[in-house]
Amino acid sequence: MSARDTAKALWRLRILGLEFDDIAQSLIQTRQPHPQNLEWTGERVRELLLEEFGELPAVLADRKQL
Repeated sequence: MSARDTAKALWRLRILGLEFDDIAQSLIQTRQPHPQNLEWTGERVRELLLEEFGELPAVLADRKQL
């Protein structure tokens, strides 16, 4: 899976309200490799989203408060 495809999947999970650390734990448990062969952490999930999209997704719950 390319970095872009991985980032798209992570974007969707974040929109659903999963925390960065929870996403990282899921990636570790499912043995999803990091695009740069690094260990997954919440911060690395965040960094990948910023690298690929230049921003972080708004969580659906956050949007309802606007």
